[in-house]
Amino acid sequence: MGTNGVDVSQYQYGTDLTHMSGLDFVIAKASEGHTIQDRSYGMWAQQAQAANAQFGAYHFFHAEALRTRAEADFFCSIARPRSGLSLWVDYETYGVSGQHDAEMLGYFIREVKGNIGNQQKVGIYCNGEGLSRIQPFFHEIPFNGLWYADPDRAMTVQNPLLSWQIHQYEVYQGVDRNWSEWSAQEWAEYWKW
Repeated sequence: MGTNGVDVSQYQYGTDLTHMSGLDFVIAKASEGHTIQDRSYGMWAQQAQAANAQFGAYHFFHAEALRTRAEADFFCSIARPRSGLSLWVDYETYGVSGQHDAEMLGYFIREVKGNIGNQQKVGIYCNGEGLSRIQPFFHEIPFNGLWYADPDRAMTVQNPLLSWQIHQYEVYQGVDRNWSEWSAQEWAEYWKW
């Protein structure tokens, strides 16, 4: 059981997702910071639809910039949250400290949810370093899913101390490959509101 997917941005421009067999979900970069729009976002949305794959959007977050509200509002203006669209915040370790970054992530997610009346779920993407910084402060972050990058762990093998919904397990021909514990139906149901 489970589903297969990719995450993409303008760096994979020219890749044709409609020819990938067994593609169940696509998560595309929509924005970064409070001013950078990923111009390929709309193209990925169209390709996901053509491939009959679930679609999601992510925002590359800059906790160190201290522009949390502006970043959240910008992300919403590009991703256009709606029922069925999975939303993710890409946390990289540029911030001041784990506690500070957790607070900023919490503010960002609350602002995204507040923009649309709190129905939308928002997940966090991070790698091992990022996780170790913010995990002690998870109680401060109102997140709804974990997308974890661990290329040292086999595709479907969970860490016994950590449960995630999506696992980025490799880069294949320049595209990040992911696996989700959700079935296609569970994925669709989880992001509906």
